Amino acid sequence: MVVGYQALCKALFSQADEEPVMVASFVKNNGISENTFRKLIGEINASLSSNDTEVVQGYLLTFWGQHDELVYNKRYRKWLEEEVATILKAAERPKTIIGSTFQGDPPRDFLEYITSGLCEKNFDGIDGHIAHNCTGEIEFFPRTYLLAQRDEQFQGLQNGKIPSLQYTDLTKLDLKIADPERFANDQLEGSVITLHKSMISKAYIDNLANVTKSNLEGQGWAHVNASEANLPAEDLNLFFGLIRTSVQGLCHGPKIERILPRSDYLFLEDWVEKCYKDVESEARYLAQQRWDEGGEFKLPWHLVCEAVSKTHSDLDTEVIRGILQQQRSGAEAAFSKHVQGLQDDATLRFSDALKEKVLARLQNYRAGIQSLGDPKLREELCSTLLDYTLKALVPEFLQKCRNKNLVRGRSLERNVEKFQLALAGITTGMGKLKDPFASTMEAIDSFTKTVKAEALTDTDLEERKALQLREMANNMMKDEDGPRLFLTLVLVILAVHKPGIVYATGKYAPRLLKQLTDVIPAEKYQRLQQIKEAAKSGSMTCEEKAEIRAMASLANGSPSNGSSR
Repeated sequence: MVVGYQALCKALFSQADEEPVMVASFVKNNGISENTFRKLIGEINASLSSNDTEVVQGYLLTFWGQHDELVYNKRYRKWLEEEVATILKAAERPKTIIGSTFQGDPPRDFLEYITSGLCEKNFDGIDGHIAHNCTGEIEFFPRTYLLAQRDEQFQGLQNGKIPSLQYTDLTKLDLKIADPERFANDQLEGSVITLHKSMISKAYIDNLANVTKSNLEGQGWAHVNASEANLPAEDLNLFFGLIRTSVQGLCHGPKIERILPRSDYLFLEDWVEKCYKDVESEARYLAQQRWDEGGEFKLPWHLVCEAVSKTHSDLDTEVIRGILQQQRSGAEAAFSKHVQGLQDDATLRFSDALKEKVLARLQNYRAGIQSLGDPKLREELCSTLLDYTLKALVPEFLQKCRNKNLVRGRSLERNVEKFQLALAGITTGMGKLKDPFASTMEAIDSFTKTVKAEALTDTDLEERKALQLREMANNMMKDEDGPRLFLTLVLVILAVHKPGIVYATGKYAPRLLKQLTDVIPAEKYQRLQQIKEAAKSGSMTCEEKAEIRAMASLANGSPSNGSSR
């Protein structure tokens, strides 16, 4: 060896006797290459017996993301092992092993290598294991301490003061446990319930079940604080299943449900059902409101949530809204059903009004016209009735229905619009139609079927005829127009003795009077002829008007025997 080389060997050997030598630092401080450094190690090892020096090569230290190598001699290692062993044997509680407390300030990874070796070999009776604490320092846990902690945990599980213990935590307390679930069942039989990843205290479950039962009975729902149980996510569903089953066993009554899978709440089935009914009730209320206001027939779900949530203000907003969401389809159905019911009711009332104000009158008018013996007169009266139907009877009826809010619902509104278009087409195309009257009656019949108006029976027609005749007689009491009074009288007498009621204007009065020739006594007919002349000349007296009213009332009081039908 050259002189300089020998000096480096001496320096390296001397330093390794006092502390671990970091290769990178030694190389840099002495201005040599790593190859030269490794030659130094070889020559030192060759010059010394193995009992004096041990060179550890390739031991990697993690330091700022780089791999560093250190060397040390056997004397330093033995000394360090004895120092660490003394600390470990004296430890009764967890002990942090810090390099700065030892000569040479050994790096953390090297110190861990030494400490773990002592534990693995149970050097000089050392029993425990090491781990890193929250700051990354090496921490030694004596087995006696860990077993005491394990027993303390078990006692807490047995009395319910500790809710749960995860299997991974149990194995940290006792490394010799190979099957923590089986170990728990053997050691704590009847005191814990084993889950997937943890065990839970039965006493804790029983106590929580009683508290939950009390809350459920008091308010219909209970918040189960799952975070208090300190369970892994994999065991939460099993935990809630245990609580629900335990509470159900205590209640002996209504079914208990966990409506929202990811929530910490349990509910009585009765409470949930009432909540659902409140949702449907609010949906029906809003349907009625929309109907009354003429608004859009679409369920405003946010208003349902707001209204029902107010009645459960003590419950978490997100939870109650989550429950309500479960019944959204039911609310939609209740809303639609109520709207449909209102539409059906409106259609029914419309149909009844149609029968009363249009169909009954038209059928009686048509029957009245058909009862006349003069074909030409029948034809002319049909034309007059057609004009009245298209220009007054139907339009006025539809307008009154709209004023009374009877034309409601998309279906009915659409059908009424189609009906009006059909009648408008008849009116504009009158000259092109072979039989406008028949076309109009067909359109009315088709509309009647569309709105499902029930067919009028003979009894219905007779009742409505009688009602219309009473209306005509009552109107005569206030009427002072002579010609109109005379026409009404003739129509009333015709209706009393013939089927139906004739719809006619004043110009038809003389010809209609002739239809009574074979119906009433000659002297009565003669008197009507005289009154006709008075009406024609405008010379009708108050006495004659009173006589007309009396004759109409008398005739109206004599029911038709139907013999002319």
